[in-house]
Amino acid sequence: MNLQKQTPYNGGQGYTGKGDASLNFGKATHFGDADKSDNKIVLSIKNTGGADKVVKLFQAFNGGVAGNDADGVLTDGVIGGIETLIGATTRGTIADIKAFIGTGKSLYIGKMKIQSSVADQLQEAFKWVKKNIFRNEPDELIAIPDYTTEQNLNQNMVTVVKDFQIDSDTDFSIKVLAGSTLNITLYVDAYLDLNNTLSAKAQAASLNPAVAGLQAARSQRK
Repeated sequence: MNLQKQTPYNGGQGYTGKGDASLNFGKATHFGDADKSDNKIVLSIKNTGGADKVVKLFQAFNGGVAGNDADGVLTDGVIGGIETLIGATTRGTIADIKAFIGTGKSLYIGKMKIQSSVADQLQEAFKWVKKNIFRNEPDELIAIPDYTTEQNLNQNMVTVVKDFQIDSDTDFSIKVLAGSTLNITLYVDAYLDLNNTLSAKAQAASLNPAVAGLQAARSQRK
């Protein structure tokens, strides 16, 4: 028997995210109309060298060293000291994006648009893993070919409709083929922003007559 009380925040019926002060949906209002969100990030990697390179787009624990499973961590300009591997973004700077996530924000991605100057790039896969200092978590592969169809008119572009989360505990990487430019657009359905919740909770509490009365009394003592 499941004795856990079902609430709107643990899977209870009725919760859509609407009105949740900890979530930002952009122009959308809840998870159900997340396609209206205007929150998106475009990441670009140019590999002008003669060898394929594995790049971590995001790295757990905000580390800057790629480790044994990648050639470099995405950054503004030269990646991993490899002069032929260059990173960029249209959303401010990559450093800003990573600092934003490092403050405790979590990005809930609904889909990605993948564009490459080399069609073979669409045969690759993203590797996603949730890092944990207590145990090794399994990798999850997001294989781009799984999202292509015979109806694809553009052999250099595909949209990957896949829900996943990016946060400060996440490693997210992909192999960038030699002599290619790869653009990845992340469509952020929502992001968790606890920094907004304190003022929202204070405003909600002020609607409680008991709290409002105490606040009024405090104001009179000034």
